Amino acid sequence: MDRRFVLFGTGDWAPWCDDLFAELAVPGRHAAVVAAGQAEHGPTVVEEYRRGAAERLARVGVPSLDVPLLSRSDADDPAATACLENAAFLYMLGGGPRGQVAALRGSLFWRHYLDTSLPYVGSSGGAMLLGARYPASPAGQVDEGLSVFPNTVIAAHWNELNDTWRTIFLDLAGHDLLIGIDVDAALVGDGANWIVHGPGDVHLRGLNGWQHHSAGTHLNLQLTSPAGW
Repeated sequence: MDRRFVLFGTGDWAPWCDDLFAELAVPGRHAAVVAAGQAEHGPTVVEEYRRGAAERLARVGVPSLDVPLLSRSDADDPAATACLENAAFLYMLGGGPRGQVAALRGSLFWRHYLDTSLPYVGSSGGAMLLGARYPASPAGQVDEGLSVFPNTVIAAHWNELNDTWRTIFLDLAGHDLLIGIDVDAALVGDGANWIVHGPGDVHLRGLNGWQHHSAGTHLNLQLTSPAGW
C-alpha cells in the first residue's frame, strides 16, 4: 500500500519543516496526534507535548486531534481508532520507543491504521519504532520495533549521540541498514524512494560502508516489505 512517511530525527516543531506539514494538510481534516512516547513522564509532560504539537500544526493551518492513546488498553479502545476517521495523517510525537511499541503492537488502533493509506509522521522515538529493533538501555538490552522497515535500525538525534551510543546502534544494526537522522533533519518518502530535508543530515551505514546525505538528496531505499502491506 502506498504511504508517505515523514521521519524526523527531532526538530519537527521548528519553522524549517513548516512546508513538510503543509504538504500533508487536507482541507477539513485533522492530524491524529499520539503522545504515547511521553506517557512514562506523567500527564503534565504528555499535555505539554500535545499542546506543543497543536501549536506547531496550527502554524500551517492543520487542526490537531489528541488521540486518547497512552497504553495498550487505550490502543484497543475504539475511541482511539475513531480518531483516524477523517484524519489527514498520523503524527507520532517523540519520546521513548518502548512505551509506543508496547501500546501499538498488535492493537486495534495499529491494525486499523495499517489498513489505511494515511501518511505517517514520526519524530525521534516515533520514527525509531518503525525499524526492526532499538537499544532499550546502554547496558545492551534490545527491544523489537514494529518492523514496518524490517531490515532497518533507525537512530534519531544522530548528531547529538556520543561515541558510546553510536557504537551501540552500529552493533545493534549488524548487517542491516542503519539510518542515523540528525536533529533538524527529515527523511521523507514512500518506503522506497526518499528525499532528505532540513539543515541536518541523514547518515546511512550498510554493507558498503557509510553514506552521508544533505537536504535535496534523493535516495532509493526499499525499506518496507511488500509482503507486509
